[in-house]
Amino acid sequence: MNTHEICPLSKLCVITIYLANFVYHWVFGVPWALMAYQPWKR
Repeated sequence: MNTHEICPLSKLCVITIYLANFVYHWVFGVPWALMAYQPWKR
C-alpha cells in the first residue's frame, strides 16, 4: 500500500464524513429536536 495515495484519500474521506455529519445534523437533527421538544407548547 502506498502511503502517498492513502493520505489524501483518507483526509478527503474524513472531510466528507465531517461535512455529511454536519449537514445531517442540521437538516434532520434540528427539526426533529424541535418537534420532540416543542418549545411553543410550554
